[in-house]
Amino acid sequence: MQTLSQRLRTVLALASFGLAAAAAQAAPCEPPWQEGPSYAAGQLSSYAGHNYQALVTHIAYIGANWNPPATPTLWRDLGNCDSSATPVPATPTPVTPAPVTPTTPSPVSPTPITPSPLPPTLTPSPSPQPTSTPVPTTPITPTPANSNCQAAAWNATTAYTGGARVSAGNNIYQARWWTQGNDPTQSDAWGPWSIVSECANVPTEPPGTDKIVITELAAANNAAEGAWLEIHNAGDTEYDLSGAMLRTRRTYDCLPPCPVNQYTVPAGTRIAARGFLVIAATADPNPHSSSTLLYVADPAQYPAWSSAGYAELLSKAGRTIDFVRFGDDLAQPTTATAWIGSNVAQLPIGRAALGKSLVRPFPLQPDSNAAADWRLVPFSTPGGVNDVAADAVDSDNDGIPDAAKRPGGSYGGIDFYALGARPGRRDVFIQVDWMPSSDPATTPRKEALDLVVAAFARRGIALHFDAGTLFSPSLNPALYNLGGGRALTYTPCVSMNWTTSTECPSIYEYKLGVDVRRRQSFHYLVFGGSQNGDGSGGSSGRAELPGNDLIVTLGGWQLSTATPTDLQILINYQAGTIMHELGHNLGLFHGGDDGNNNKPNYLSVMNYLYQLTGVGNDAKTDEAVQRWYAAHGIGGYGGYCALANGPCTTTMNIDFSDGSGTALNEGALKEADLLGRGAYAGVYADWNDNKYADAATYALDLSQDGSNAVLRDYNDWANIQLPFARYGSVLNGQQSTSVTPKAVVPNPVQQDKQRLSDEAPHPAWQVPAKH
Repeated sequence: MQTLSQRLRTVLALASFGLAAAAAQAAPCEPPWQEGPSYAAGQLSSYAGHNYQALVTHIAYIGANWNPPATPTLWRDLGNCDSSATPVPATPTPVTPAPVTPTTPSPVSPTPITPSPLPPTLTPSPSPQPTSTPVPTTPITPTPANSNCQAAAWNATTAYTGGARVSAGNNIYQARWWTQGNDPTQSDAWGPWSIVSECANVPTEPPGTDKIVITELAAANNAAEGAWLEIHNAGDTEYDLSGAMLRTRRTYDCLPPCPVNQYTVPAGTRIAARGFLVIAATADPNPHSSSTLLYVADPAQYPAWSSAGYAELLSKAGRTIDFVRFGDDLAQPTTATAWIGSNVAQLPIGRAALGKSLVRPFPLQPDSNAAADWRLVPFSTPGGVNDVAADAVDSDNDGIPDAAKRPGGSYGGIDFYALGARPGRRDVFIQVDWMPSSDPATTPRKEALDLVVAAFARRGIALHFDAGTLFSPSLNPALYNLGGGRALTYTPCVSMNWTTSTECPSIYEYKLGVDVRRRQSFHYLVFGGSQNGDGSGGSSGRAELPGNDLIVTLGGWQLSTATPTDLQILINYQAGTIMHELGHNLGLFHGGDDGNNNKPNYLSVMNYLYQLTGVGNDAKTDEAVQRWYAAHGIGGYGGYCALANGPCTTTMNIDFSDGSGTALNEGALKEADLLGRGAYAGVYADWNDNKYADAATYALDLSQDGSNAVLRDYNDWANIQLPFARYGSVLNGQQSTSVTPKAVVPNPVQQDKQRLSDEAPHPAWQVPAKH
């Protein structure tokens, strides 16, 4: 007989055994809870070792963190669950094979052969022949009618739970979660239905589909502006991409799950063998596209993402051609095997990320459908091979990576070393297109290009014009042939606005014919006729400020090559205008850092006083002041040919200002100060035209802006900005403490049209047609 203490120990032991038994009987864990799906009332799910039951139908929005323990109003805790428990499979009913009847009786019973178990959907093998190894007479094939690919037609009024299958649009779909009224054929990667790929009734993909890959993704400065991506044809034959669909996630201005943008590639879109196609969002409501650059204006269709997102390219048959996912996006590809494992790292956004992109590095490796295929690079390469290293730098801050300036290097497939670029030197590239006509002003003169090149060379900057075959029949950087410049069909006028008029075509229409790879490294200059619709002489040019596009429009000015002097005027006028408009591209205004034009102490080609007539060759003489006299009809300077080192001479000097002049106070002018850069003995500025040097100060509106202000010089050279496709500082890499870094053009692939400079017709005394 047990003592009381023994009986107590026995009871405790039994209780402990009961608890252990109860723990062993914990229910198996239901399918894990996830963000994204819709959960129906009563549906079961597990989270952190507990089973839960949904109290109401709801959507587990991504990012809301509505997990079961955090939302007791949505979920009931059913207690612990056993994640190791697995359902006990039903015991299959044994199938007794029919007895084998030998064709020839034998007194010796054959050794019985146990057939290998066959899947229930396979047709059994016929009876074996009396040989050592039975050989089936017909191959084992799947049953033609696969029950998994047979389902009732989808009904909009029927409620379906997760796993249910329906037929719709000649395909079989499976419900991801509870759903009702959602058309399976309209469901995307985040929708309630997924296509059952093994049952998909889709035609064979066209040859070459396996060679089409997404090779680059880039973001705009602002997620609301959309994005762009690049598609590459790695095959040896042209591929017709017509009807393919691009799907991306719009991750701005929305609550999770954010909508999916869907864009159908237009009919006739083909990618050349080994070629590229860029698809880009644009703010232009009437975008113009080319064979290598498709613009999409609809915010519900264009490529869109921020630091996270995905891109999926679907064939016309609805299968995934290629897929990439980055950041913390959870999208699933339509074809499940199109992405494996973790995401690519997030894509940087904002000003500091301008010019960066996610790429598949070239030479392309076999597509593993995984993050290892991708890397982040600091220089995007739209329309070209991704040949930039992840650690590439631009030490001279001109927008071109250092490695591309060395032998064997390249940037987007462009060999900048062969085009004249060199490491440790700032380089600027400009493609020049022109319009041959009877008016010599519409075709650039080599001498004019030489003058602009020389002006930049004096500051250690190499300017590289590309006028194609204009001066050389083959590639020759010294003669401005870098393989791209073109002769355009002449039109009397050209504009810098998108227009539907055939009278004044836009520079942006012409630019569609320029190699897409050049959009982030080349300025684009068009020599045209006039900006006036009738072709008459008007403004000498116009440019983006800042940006990379500019026009020279000296047509109708009656410029000529009839005499040596006429030719020299043409050369100087072209040179001054090119440098003036290029200065706008580099961020300069007519007053340097302001729009105050005609400041006599601002010795810059940006100033209308000096654009066409030069800045003079010595600031301590009155050469520069002569331009101010001529503009005001004083001092006896009857025209531009009377100016020292002016446009009628071979010694005219075009230049940006170095900012060395002191300020001129229009309310208290001292004539002996000249332009604030010093003066030789006896030299003064006779602002009031009284023919002698006034000792007393006086007031005079020199710039004729309606006020007596303090006119300031500006250091153009220290503040122009060469990189126009990425964030950059000043030319020499050292940002002046007095200058705020300027925002450069954001993503010229998408937003190539920038703010334009304000240009007015030049004064009559500078225009030969009006002189």
